[in-house]
Amino acid sequence: MNAETQALSGIATFEVKFDAGSSVTSKKIYANGRMQARVLVMIRGKDAQGNEVALDAATLGKIKLIRYNGGDDLQGGWSASKTENNYEHEFPSMASREADLQEFGAKHAEEEIEVVQDQMVGEAVSGNATGNREARIEPQRMDFWVTSSSTGTLQIAAAVTLPNGTVVKTNNSGGPGGSFNSSVTLEGKSPETYSIEAFKFDEVLKQGTTDTEYRTYNYYIGLFPGGRQTRLVKWFHANGGTGDAQYHFYGSGKVDYWHTIALGGWLNQAGRSKWELNTSSGRYVSVPVNDRSGEITVTQFINRKNWYLTAVKTGNFDFSVHDLYGTEHKLRIRTVISDRAFILEKR
Repeated sequence: MNAETQALSGIATFEVKFDAGSSVTSKKIYANGRMQARVLVMIRGKDAQGNEVALDAATLGKIKLIRYNGGDDLQGGWSASKTENNYEHEFPSMASREADLQEFGAKHAEEEIEVVQDQMVGEAVSGNATGNREARIEPQRMDFWVTSSSTGTLQIAAAVTLPNGTVVKTNNSGGPGGSFNSSVTLEGKSPETYSIEAFKFDEVLKQGTTDTEYRTYNYYIGLFPGGRQTRLVKWFHANGGTGDAQYHFYGSGKVDYWHTIALGGWLNQAGRSKWELNTSSGRYVSVPVNDRSGEITVTQFINRKNWYLTAVKTGNFDFSVHDLYGTEHKLRIRTVISDRAFILEKR
């Protein structure tokens, strides 16, 4: 047992708060199991003489979030992780629409941590009635990322198990470790659902004409409920697997339609900047993709002179897209080969 653990006999201060600052005590998230809210636990230990001491790593690792009412672990669809994901953390009513939420996830993390740190240091100094500033130490911080797959409201507190086995909680339950009363409240809201009319599927000719050997089109999948964009950030196979960077979902084989001998379709993962192909005649073909912010690109390749041999894949292609809040939207691409067209549908 190290010196820090021996010195630690109790908890001096124990707070639960959001990263937006001590004045914010409630937030909303979509109950889609992916949108996260950051909850901070700020804590100071003390020794037997009441002097503030730091908690060692093992004790910090025993901090967890609990339900304020009852003091038990998070449950009923609520969970906490120590890993941040890349979805937007601010509910739409609080987020900046003018910036179109182009940077999400950890976009404000650094500045908000600094605000919280400054507030806590300020509280420590002002709260020391003796004026002995050296007697107080900066609080240690643990970050938790809370998600919910259930709608409803949850008041969240924290608990820590000390080396001597004492459990200290912030739900005002008292006990040998002291009484602390600090919590935040999260509300899980039903994820937004949209009709197919809210999705755009724009077709744009990128290369070639009906008289050239090949032509390529990009189809752009975008979500615009009420005419205002909700960004799409990634796609997944219908079975839940992560979408490939350039996934070949349709291959006609050899056909005989107007200016068409073969047609193929690819769905490009967000983050990929170009679609690439080497044709059967030895040509290298490349077109920009995902060049519209917040939209996902489907690329169609039509060959009219040489049969570009790809694996034959016909029928509908089922997949899902996630918007920036982590909400899943189940879609399907139906190919009408006689019209050389892709049709976007909901499923």
